[in-house]
Amino acid sequence: MMTLKEAKIEHKHHIHCHRCKHIDATITYVTGNKYDFKVRPGLTVSELIKRAAHHFHIDSKVIPTLIMKDENGETLDESCHIGSLVHFPKCSIHLILCPKNPIQG
Repeated sequence: MMTLKEAKIEHKHHIHCHRCKHIDATITYVTGNKYDFKVRPGLTVSELIKRAAHHFHIDSKVIPTLIMKDENGETLDESCHIGSLVHFPKCSIHLILCPKNPIQG
């Protein structure tokens, strides 16, 4: 058996133990377009934003101005791991990709 030190797991490192091996994610962009795909539980919200932005052909300069919200409209922390948002046996999630500051008019 290996210790945490031997495995080089240090302070603020994460160990992922999740019953969902993959998570079915549905991302809805503010335009109403949807993107369905599988992600691993250790994927962070910031990585998911980049992946969804690429799918929706959003300019890379715009990516820092985007946020991800859950179905209740709560903004997700970019360092949050997607696996922490789902609970087995429901290995799926629906999220909303939108700008940090929506245009009002």
